[in-house]
Amino acid sequence: MYPDILWKRTRQALLAHPELKIWEGDSCMTFRETACWVEEGAEALRGKIPAPCKCAVLCRSERSAALSLLLCFAMGVTALPLSARYGPAHSEKILRKTEPDLILTDADTGLPLPEIRIDRMDEARPVEPAPEDGYG
Repeated sequence: MYPDILWKRTRQALLAHPELKIWEGDSCMTFRETACWVEEGAEALRGKIPAPCKCAVLCRSERSAALSLLLCFAMGVTALPLSARYGPAHSEKILRKTEPDLILTDADTGLPLPEIRIDRMDEARPVEPAPEDGYG
């Protein structure tokens, strides 16, 4: 399945139950708000992310990680989810093997990749395609 097809099906499922909520701590988003956030984010990033693109996802917040994955699906880019639980050495090993173009995150990662902070997408700058020799 292509990533944009994943988004279309996920969007359809979200909008079938728009009042349901995704909770994290004391904050929540309805399924309708989630679908709107993803579509607005994808529109804000159009033209700033190379196509085709491999996009690593590394977030502290599980909800931010899920939103970032949905954002990748909506933009039709390949998502490479990473987990902070396994530590930076594990993430760097995966990054070297997969050679992503950028990273979507909710915090500064310190990794040698262009970062797009999902909490500051309006500040995102265009990302150049990864060099031929790849990561690191």
